[in-house]
Amino acid sequence: MKTTQILFAATVMLSGTVAIAQDSGDPTTDPMMDDTVPMTSPSTTTAPADTAPVDVDINPPAAAPAPTVLAPIVIQSQDDRAAKASAGNLFGFGRRPGMGGAIAEVKVGVGGGDYTENNVQNRTSGATTLDVRGVFGAHSPIGLEAAYVGSSRNVDNPPGATGDTQLVSNGVEGDVRLAIPIPAGSFVDIRPFAFGGVGYQYASLWGDGSVDGSRDDGDSILVIPAGVGIDLGVGPLNLEARGTYRHAIGSDLFGNAGAGFNEPNALHSYNIGGAIGLEF
Repeated sequence: MKTTQILFAATVMLSGTVAIAQDSGDPTTDPMMDDTVPMTSPSTTTAPADTAPVDVDINPPAAAPAPTVLAPIVIQSQDDRAAKASAGNLFGFGRRPGMGGAIAEVKVGVGGGDYTENNVQNRTSGATTLDVRGVFGAHSPIGLEAAYVGSSRNVDNPPGATGDTQLVSNGVEGDVRLAIPIPAGSFVDIRPFAFGGVGYQYASLWGDGSVDGSRDDGDSILVIPAGVGIDLGVGPLNLEARGTYRHAIGSDLFGNAGAGFNEPNALHSYNIGGAIGLEF
């Protein structure tokens, strides 16, 4: 009986040992010990063959700034600059090609002329004239002029004269000038022009005589000048030719005269002259 119990107990212990051995496995077949079993990192997960990996960026880059748009740079050719300069400014501020930004000139001119009415012509000689003129916008479509104008002429046999007598006039004028600038080169242009304005003259006798038989202290006259001309500009130099008609209002040096064109005693006059000037 006791022998049977011992055998039973030994059998139970042997069975438990075998079971423990099966559960723990053979150390020679442990993947950690077997070189034939590939090692894998415990943190690496293999995706299924039919599923593409998804890359999720939790810190996306900042959006690129919008590109800066620069204004186009326009480079004018010499022909473009010349055309623009020849057109000038409607208020007279332009200058011809190649001459920069100066806008004014001063010129000195001489010429000759006479009165237009026969009664006055028969009692005077032709006149020698002098003018000094400032021009603002000389080579633009519209310009302004201001001038001193003087003249001198002989008076033939005035009553009471005891010697030579000169009729001398001095005055000032302001004109508006309309021109057509025509470029002829980088430093050359031609400008036909027309002008008109208003002025004042004071005419007086120098010598011993008088015109109307009594001593004459002079005559203040309102004049309206108008005419045409042409300028040639070469660098800073300007050459001019012009013809001017001056209509006199209120002249009575040779007798009472109205403002009409056919007044025999009116001091209406014409003048043809040339001038030379410099721009600055």
